[in-house]
Amino acid sequence: MRACVKCKRRRPEGAFAVTWNRAKQRRTKAVTCRICTGKTREKRKEWRRTSSMKVQYGITREGWEQVKKRAKYKCEVCGAAEHTLKRGLLVDHCHTNGHVRGALCDPCNKSLGGFKDSPKLLRAAAKYIEKRRNAHD
Repeated sequence: MRACVKCKRRRPEGAFAVTWNRAKQRRTKAVTCRICTGKTREKRKEWRRTSSMKVQYGITREGWEQVKKRAKYKCEVCGAAEHTLKRGLLVDHCHTNGHVRGALCDPCNKSLGGFKDSPKLLRAAAKYIEKRRNAHD
């Protein structure tokens, strides 16, 4: 048993991951337990996501929360609830001017991108589906 440098709890050796130490050119036991390492990894992942949002879309974490709240935490196209989505809600933005339009699920976001954000193409696709709906009968 040894203590984690982060949480100070004494844990069994199996609670510490084995990592590769480049400086020493050998494998070493991590100094933080797997639980603390996981928490740090999640914080780092969230920080990367929010900082990239600021760079890509010019929106802060608080701004993104307001967008999701306005959308009632649902995809603004299909209505899927955020908690049911594997990737959560994604930023939908205009490719011409970069402005954030709203919050969409991954399939709806990809679909709009596939139609080049063109209302004309989307209406043509809808007409096509409606016309062909009973074509196999």
